[in-house]
Amino acid sequence: VGQTTPVTTDTEYIFTEAGSYDLQYTIYGKAYPEPLCYTTRFNVNLVEELPTVTVNGEYSEVYYAGATIPIFDSVAENQVKEFDVSITVLKDGARFDISGRSFVATEIGRYEIVYTATTDDGRVAEKRFVFTVIEDTEPPVIAVSGTYYETYEKGMVLNLFGAVVADNSDADISATIKVYLNGKEIEVKDGKITLDGEGTYRVVYSATDLSGLSVEKEYVFTVGDPTGEIKNKLNPWAIAGIATGSAVLLVVAAVAVVVIIKKKGRKAQ
Repeated sequence: VGQTTPVTTDTEYIFTEAGSYDLQYTIYGKAYPEPLCYTTRFNVNLVEELPTVTVNGEYSEVYYAGATIPIFDSVAENQVKEFDVSITVLKDGARFDISGRSFVATEIGRYEIVYTATTDDGRVAEKRFVFTVIEDTEPPVIAVSGTYYETYEKGMVLNLFGAVVADNSDADISATIKVYLNGKEIEVKDGKITLDGEGTYRVVYSATDLSGLSVEKEYVFTVGDPTGEIKNKLNPWAIAGIATGSAVLLVVAAVAVVVIIKKKGRKAQ
């Protein structure tokens, strides 16, 4: 009403604003020296259509404590326009504050994630997800990419094997690697150690999940051997040499005894 330019001349029109409207019909024909106009006035009170909230993801029914819960992208719209979407997280019915596009559910309980869109007249459309976070009693699992030998030569540089950690919380957990020589921790640099010292080495892989559950995987090897046992294990010819040498010594000792006995016998005559 009051506009000189028609809002539309189409046969279909979507009203996006409330107000008074004139609907005008114009008749043209040879029988009429001038076009005939019929106008009817009506009021439009808009009742905004509730939007549909669409969430680009699904939640599991159960998560373990320590799991990372994502906040999915979402959109709300009706045939006319799009709406802003607000996200609320509840834990056991109380508001649970989050920041960012995910949060870590460290506490057990019942969680709700509500995606909400509100129309101009205050009506609400929402999509709600409910899941439970339960206690985690299962420690993570460490998978090491190789196995160490029982013995190594002194002075060599040893590349430590990498490790992957799997956990039921799906959290990104890394393994920690520590190396000990005769019970004392030594430096690991760029995933390598130098076998400068002789003795017993322990390579310990460890990991802890967000529930505080830990796991270790240990490998033991030896470098150097003051007793010669390791050298003999690695060189079977050394063992044969020792055995042969012992036999020769026994034969020589036996001959010496015979000679001494014979000499004593001659002197008695």
